[in-house]
Amino acid sequence: MFARQRRLNALGLVLLTWAAFACLHFGMQGCFLAAPDVELTELPGERRCLSLRVLIEHVREAVESGQPISEEALNLAGIGRLEGYYTDSENSDIVLVGRCEDRPPLHLDDLSLALALAQYTNDPFCSLDPRQESILRIQQVLSEEVAIDNHDSLSHFVDRLQQAIGPQDVVVGGVSKSSRWSRIMIFADYEMKRISQGLRDVDGVRSHLEMSLTNSMNRIAEGDTPESEGKMSRFWFHLAEDPTFLESEGILFLRNCEVVVLTERQCATADGRLFDGGGDDKCAQAWAKQFSIDRVAEDVPECAQLEALYRLLAVARAMELKGAAQQVGLDLSFLTDQYQSQSDRPLPNSLPGLANAASDQYVDDSENYIYTQAAIVCGGVSMETNVRLENILRSEKTGALLEPVRRLAMRLRPAFEFWWMANPIPNGSRLGDA
Repeated sequence: MFARQRRLNALGLVLLTWAAFACLHFGMQGCFLAAPDVELTELPGERRCLSLRVLIEHVREAVESGQPISEEALNLAGIGRLEGYYTDSENSDIVLVGRCEDRPPLHLDDLSLALALAQYTNDPFCSLDPRQESILRIQQVLSEEVAIDNHDSLSHFVDRLQQAIGPQDVVVGGVSKSSRWSRIMIFADYEMKRISQGLRDVDGVRSHLEMSLTNSMNRIAEGDTPESEGKMSRFWFHLAEDPTFLESEGILFLRNCEVVVLTERQCATADGRLFDGGGDDKCAQAWAKQFSIDRVAEDVPECAQLEALYRLLAVARAMELKGAAQQVGLDLSFLTDQYQSQSDRPLPNSLPGLANAASDQYVDDSENYIYTQAAIVCGGVSMETNVRLENILRSEKTGALLEPVRRLAMRLRPAFEFWWMANPIPNGSRLGDA
């Protein structure tokens, strides 16, 4: 038996995930000069083009005839990462350009909703909110003295906390709660929190719980004696900066639309309310920095789908800002106003709360005890997607880069199909060079 055990304080020992604070208003100013170089030929998958005019005709014909919409139309020809669009005045068309890669494809419902959202300033968001009575129950459990000296006792304590947490209320704004869009946001956030707790393993991504415990054990080894503490951080998905674009005559491509995890300290009052605590938590910042969509996309399709929605919304808002549909005489109202979503289904009103814990043993000549480090985390998804004219870069270099894409796509365009493949542009062309 260990020589010394420490009393667990009211906010120690367990990593909880709560998604709270639905409206997240943290505007980030974009700057295209800071965007990294990206070589188009390095992007995975086949490049595909999608005619909005022919797609609308295809879907309208199916709906009016009472036939099911084809899988190719519902899955937008398999495009999972949207690159941009070009206008085709000769065909009164806007053509979306993207990649069919080893990621889940976008959906026709997503496109319909993105085009509608682009007409307004509403930004989709979501959260999973802890109930006030749940926080009070957790505080009661954590205030009790508990002996943690082996795996079984730790597991028992986590079980008690899990019962105390209860359900988290699902909150969605900016889009219908029954939409596919809302499901992607909620479950991407939920899975990100599970990863932060070590409840879902992803290669190359350490949990926040593990990082916090390692940091504290290192401090102890260096002579510090930190007490068990309650660190509460908010983690939420957000764009690193406003989207940036490259433009040539009639063609516009995304240059940067990086989705990141942001963090901020949180505190809880004695009556169970959460509030922003300010200050820095270096461990939480380090965890947020190491988390990236590209790193987890293969294992966590929910996060890959969330990034795809950010990109889709950015391109839709760029189309609206540039008046692309009006320029070519394309009526998008069937998709924005008349189309009925095909994948709507109710979201649950709540999801189970999450809990986990980790401990480590510290031994030296004078001490031998279990030390536990933990944090409470909350957050959500904020889809603020501000598209600004000043973030659209246009020059001779952008023309030299993008014009071959449009020429190739127009040359390969079929007479009647709504999508077609286009080969990559020659090696050596980089978005960052523009």
